[in-house]
Amino acid sequence: MGFNSPLAAWLVWWRAGAVARRFTPKISTGSDGHDGAFHLTANTVVDMADHPDGIYQYSSVNISGNVSVTFIPNANNTPVVWLVQGSCVINGIIDGSAWNWTGQQGFGHSGGAGGGGR
Repeated sequence: MGFNSPLAAWLVWWRAGAVARRFTPKISTGSDGHDGAFHLTANTVVDMADHPDGIYQYSSVNISGNVSVTFIPNANNTPVVWLVQGSCVINGIIDGSAWNWTGQQGFGHSGGAGGGGR
């Protein structure tokens, strides 16, 4: 499909962009953001003891490249759930390898905390 002028090409491009912007889906995670922003520039260990249900409600998440996030399980050994209100950019590593804090591999069950069956 050819265009007779750069203006015609630009108008088609602009209209297509306007339609795409109008129908951009929004996802509501249900987060109220009460855990604040989670922006990391250094390796971090998250102790889940203060979140017995494993649910974190962040306003935004940004994990820089070459940054690793690991977790100390809570008493209930719940899975980690991050609900994020705004942007969520993960360029680093989220390590959910199911190793317990003694260095032994944890055993979860299919679909549950710990990362798989025995």
